[in-house]
Amino acid sequence: MTILRPANVYGRGMKGGLAALITHIKSGAAPPLPLLHNRLPLISVQDVNAAAILAARGSHPSGETYVLTDSEDYTPTRIESAIY
Repeated sequence: MTILRPANVYGRGMKGGLAALITHIKSGAAPPLPLLHNRLPLISVQDVNAAAILAARGSHPSGETYVLTDSEDYTPTRIESAIY
């Protein structure tokens, strides 16, 4: 068994806090965020799918746990800027 633990997943069909933030910003219902410096790891749904395929094919040792991210840390301010 291989365990995949994705970080916050973004992309088509996403749910949760990030999706809600996008919806509120696009609708104009969210005021600008304060300057925040905390870091959030993200990964795209396409990258999660690719990792799942690799794990299913058995190309990595069984019994391992993998934390899936895109290797960058994002601040809420950076995410907000990307949405705008």
